[in-house]
Amino acid sequence: MVRTRWAAIGAVIAITLGAGGVGLVEATKGTGDRTVFTSVASCRLVDTRPANGIGGRVTPLGPTDTHTVSARGTSGECSDIPVDVRAVALNITALGASEPTHLTVWPGGDVPNASSLNPSPGQPPVPNAVTTPLSVDGTFDVFNFAGTVHVVIDLVGYHQDHHHDDRYHTKTEVDGLLADKVDAGDVYARSDVDQRLAAKADTDSVWTKGQADGRYANRQVVERTLPYAIRSSSFGGSQLSTNDRTVLSLSYELPQGGQLVVGYSGIVYGNPGDRANCSVGTSTSFSWASGTSEIDFGDGVGTATISGTRVIDFFSASQGAVRLVCKNSDATASIGNIELNALVLPN
Repeated sequence: MVRTRWAAIGAVIAITLGAGGVGLVEATKGTGDRTVFTSVASCRLVDTRPANGIGGRVTPLGPTDTHTVSARGTSGECSDIPVDVRAVALNITALGASEPTHLTVWPGGDVPNASSLNPSPGQPPVPNAVTTPLSVDGTFDVFNFAGTVHVVIDLVGYHQDHHHDDRYHTKTEVDGLLADKVDAGDVYARSDVDQRLAAKADTDSVWTKGQADGRYANRQVVERTLPYAIRSSSFGGSQLSTNDRTVLSLSYELPQGGQLVVGYSGIVYGNPGDRANCSVGTSTSFSWASGTSEIDFGDGVGTATISGTRVIDFFSASQGAVRLVCKNSDATASIGNIELNALVLPN
């Protein structure tokens, strides 16, 4: 049985704000291709146990055995997986290992020198959150190092290419539009622009460089005193232990003090006896403050959502990071699919 309790100050915040004057700032990839993540209701791709036989296999993985899994279209008990999926977020569980071994999940080709799970004989089911790219044909591979072991694989989300619609122009289209305007009558030549600027130089309708710089600086101050929202997410798994661990953080700035309204959520993967705790604050240490959440797995095993909110007051100017710090009663639990949101309310 999984028991969950959490404390919160203030209303739970969902940073899907549509109010005017509040912007959303998200850490994103700066260059190159970008993907969009979509979470889904968990569905089972693979279960190798004979009584279940999901995904076309009813035998355990043997020593140095590789099993290939399709993750597009219909696979196992999952359906309608988009054909353009490039990576998948998984929850993988190992059961009944006959020898100490490790499982590796990757998009195919040479097996990387990496471990996704580390099951041993006599252990309870060993789960972990894994995110893996797909091969060009929409598959990923699961490799078992030694002995035999059954695997259960659930799909919890996927990454797709971002598709631009007709509101966007490609670089080639933009270059063509600009080229068409070069000789158009509604475009000024450089000499025309210089002449018009010269005629305005001694009038009150122009600013000096100092005046322009001052107005820009004042605007920056005004913008920093408006409410804004920030968000960060991590879909990979983070191993927890008895030591405090910062699993996600956000940077903020309050020029004259104010409040941070912080909310977080994640999926904890645990075993019997695990007790996972998370708190949010500006310290790198776990604290039993408002916003603390706890999950006690008792005699059960599986996954559970951990979440909480906290309002943090600042009575003077402050700039730094707000952190989600988690720990566990031992080193067998992990947390993944983490979201950390903050509404910044300057004085």
